[in-house]
Amino acid sequence: MKPLPPPKKPRSEALPARSTATGGGAHAARFRPLRRAAKSAFAAFVFAALAGGCASSGNSAKTPPAPAPAAKPASAASAAKIAYVRAEWKRAEDFKRISEYLGGDENSGGDVVLRTVPSGADGARGGFYFTTGFAHGTRLPAGTVFTLEYLAGGERVPQTRRFTLPAEFRAGPFGEVLLGLTGGDWTDRRRKMVAWRLTVSTPDGRAPAVQKSFLWSLD
Repeated sequence: MKPLPPPKKPRSEALPARSTATGGGAHAARFRPLRRAAKSAFAAFVFAALAGGCASSGNSAKTPPAPAPAAKPASAASAAKIAYVRAEWKRAEDFKRISEYLGGDENSGGDVVLRTVPSGADGARGGFYFTTGFAHGTRLPAGTVFTLEYLAGGERVPQTRRFTLPAEFRAGPFGEVLLGLTGGDWTDRRRKMVAWRLTVSTPDGRAPAVQKSFLWSLD
């Protein structure tokens, strides 16, 4: 007599096992490799960012600072900016002011008057003057030298006269420097000035400023 086969399990009992195998656990297992890959990629990104920051900070510390631009030498600047020069004859009376008539000394106002023969008697003031104006705000230190070269009518060789500034001069709206050929250097007002050149040199070694007449430029 053959033994009886074991009884079959009901279909309702197998269903929970099938649903467990195909439910949330299988769904989570499917995305587990993706999560691991995302975590690995994020960790790699953070590591690369930290490594790049350290490298950049190290390179910046080793980079030497850019050298400062070289300063231009003071001699490249002009000593002064001559605005104009008027060559003209002046009488002694042209320098008298009211204060002098009241018993005071010569008052030149804001001007600086330099003469080849120092002013004493009225006769020493008359002569041929080079009235020199400078750009507003120009400062000429004490010791500035004015070199005047000129050729007078009837002469074949130019003459040279030098004037030294006794104190600092600052050009203003009315301040001028008057360089006078007085005394025996220029006695006749009818004498003609043919050509001239004026050079202004400061004691600090800057390039001199030069102004000259048209005929001197033709030489």
